[in-house]
Amino acid sequence: MTKPKQVDLLADIFSRLASQLSITLSRNRIFSAKSQEGKARRSYVRLMLPFLFLLLQTGSILFAQELEVRGKVTSAEDGTALIGANVLEKGTANGTATDINGEFRLKVKSGAVLVISYVGYLKQEVTVVDQRYLNIVLKVDVTQLKDVLVVGIGYGEVKKADATGSVAAISAKDFNKGPITSPQELLIGKAPGVLANTTSGTAGAGTRVRIRGGSSVLANNDPLI
Repeated sequence: MTKPKQVDLLADIFSRLASQLSITLSRNRIFSAKSQEGKARRSYVRLMLPFLFLLLQTGSILFAQELEVRGKVTSAEDGTALIGANVLEKGTANGTATDINGEFRLKVKSGAVLVISYVGYLKQEVTVVDQRYLNIVLKVDVTQLKDVLVVGIGYGEVKKADATGSVAAISAKDFNKGPITSPQELLIGKAPGVLANTTSGTAGAGTRVRIRGGSSVLANNDPLI
């Protein structure tokens, strides 16, 4: 073999080796690029996880947002609207009372429980899910209607069911706590329309009671106790 042929053969071999090396380097670059891209994706996912968690939490908070509920409270006995019925969100101080038409509106959270109550009627609880208007029908509490009241007019007795005037009931658990010098002081601020106060600041001073103000100019206005 002559030298020119040997040189050509070596050149061809080196050319092929260079080409193979170039292909290998290119593949390594591609693999390295893919590896870097995979690492970048994993880093991106790890970075986004807290934001995704925060987004889910925000969504749950928005889901539990307040909604306005309207409704009407009526009597099961004759269907009349109950004026002044209490509508309270259970476990909270959020509440309202029905108007002259027996209607109410209240902002509560989804899933809240409304407690509806009225004097002489059984309490009712309603769970708010997606209702926007509630028709509440309260049943009469028969046990309360059988109670007997002692009335001042005629010094007689009348059943609670037959009473047409305003009646306030106060039990021992409602009495004022603390040092009490007279039975009348137990009632101070406990019944609507009843005003009870001490006549002076001295110890053992008497207590003056007025029911819906004075009714006589010359006669004694103290109630019969």
